[in-house]
Amino acid sequence: MAAAEPVEIEVVAGGVRMTWDDGHESLFPLRYIRGWCPCAGCQGHAGANTFVANEGPKVTGIDEVGAYALNIRFGAHNTGIFTFELLRRLCPCDACQREQGERHPLRRTPA
Repeated sequence: MAAAEPVEIEVVAGGVRMTWDDGHESLFPLRYIRGWCPCAGCQGHAGANTFVANEGPKVTGIDEVGAYALNIRFGAHNTGIFTFELLRRLCPCDACQREQGERHPLRRTPA
């Protein structure tokens, strides 16, 4: 089975909304999606990804990267390549949290 891909991406007040080709909808709050930025500056070069606290992020652009990822730009911070797989795993909705259980990143996000 092929991995889900976003078919609609929209920056909305306070977040980024994605509709996936399987009909699922994800709404990523800005602080949350910026906190999981996968770039080497935020995550280093090895180990598990961790949430990086941030204040007041603003999306200044979103570009497709090949057929597998998005580059979500937060002002001058523009090096995070979010694969579709990562974005789907990060989905903060209740259904995705239940499905992934303790493996869901939101369960590791500090308050």
